[in-house]
Amino acid sequence: MGYDLTGLIGAPGILRPGVAAVPGARVVGLDAGLALVPLTGPVLAAVRAAGGPEDAGPLPGFHQLTPAVARWAAGLSAAGPVLYAEAEFFGGSGSQAAIGWRDGQVWFGPLRTRTPDEDREGFAVAAGPGLRGMAINAGLRRLGVPTPPDGEPWMDEFWTVGLSRQRSTDDWA
Repeated sequence: MGYDLTGLIGAPGILRPGVAAVPGARVVGLDAGLALVPLTGPVLAAVRAAGGPEDAGPLPGFHQLTPAVARWAAGLSAAGPVLYAEAEFFGGSGSQAAIGWRDGQVWFGPLRTRTPDEDREGFAVAAGPGLRGMAINAGLRRLGVPTPPDGEPWMDEFWTVGLSRQRSTDDWA
């Protein structure tokens, strides 16, 4: 079974004002006082349409993060930290990439990690038990999500905020 996620994560009050101007965008509540803006195809298209031709392709090491999406996230971060996160997994193998902004400046990352059996050039092998060393978990810790106590390997920051509730970005929309 696969998993894919592309979204912005931050406090609901930080994300809501910027979402109102983007057709199809919505803020979905997570746990630990955070929220997610699922970056579905239509939402990404709307954000990219506001940019120019230089915004067409993704930034190096990312699948969906274009300059227009990065500018939007950086603008939202004037009110507080915003994390861009993308993940792709299938059968336990996969990769994550994350970058965060605060006050309009990069404040976290970019960080790109992969499982040991995933072959992605430019991505570091995640360190730590289970998936705790993955990029999104590191970004969530930076947002203040506490590291869960030792237990099952799947108990990590990703699980703590509830990102495991859906299997794809479109399922959050």
